[in-house]
Parts: sequence; structure tokens; C-alpha cells
Amino acid sequence: MALFAMGLLLSGQTFHVSIPSLANVAFKNLLQPAVMWSFALLLGVAGLSLREMILLGALPTASMTAMFAVQYKVYENDSNATIVVSTVFSVVSLGAIIALTS
Repeated sequence: MALFAMGLLLSGQTFHVSIPSLANVAFKNLLQPAVMWSFALLLGVAGLSLREMILLGALPTASMTAMFAVQYKVYENDSNATIVVSTVFSVVSLGAIIALTS
């Protein structure tokens, strides 16, 4: 359902990748998993729970952000670009994180 809703949102918007959207992707796909990894190690989490925490932090940006952006008419193009680029980049980032945590 989320993919269908995202498709509807993207069909009505122009796709333009900007510096803010690339920064969002870097924070979401790279920095957030690193922070999750740091907190997990700091709290003594190990094994499968550690891996799950890191992978959950590395998931692409949720489509709800674009829905809120369209509803309130703010940050619409950047939010849509962030979701698309984050989802495409997550193929690489999730693969790398799975390899690192194995």
C-alpha cells in the first residue's frame, strides 16, 4: 500500500535531486545505522539483536514523510527525491550492512 501511495505522490511532482535531499539520504542511510551501531555497542547489545537494530536504522526513508509534505505543502520535491534516492541507495547500503554484521 505504501508503494502505491508513493507512486501516486510521485506522479504529481517533478523529480529533482538537490543538496538537502542528498544530505537527508546520507543521514538516513549512513549516519543513522552508525549511530544505532554505536548505541547498541554502548548498551552491550550483541548477536541477532545488534544486527536487527542496525538494519532497522538502515532502512530507507518512510513514504509517510512525503505524504505529510504534500498535505502541508512544504518540502514536497525534496521529500519525494529523498525517498526515491534513499530507496535506490538502500540496495547498496543494506547489502553492505548485512555483510558487515554477518
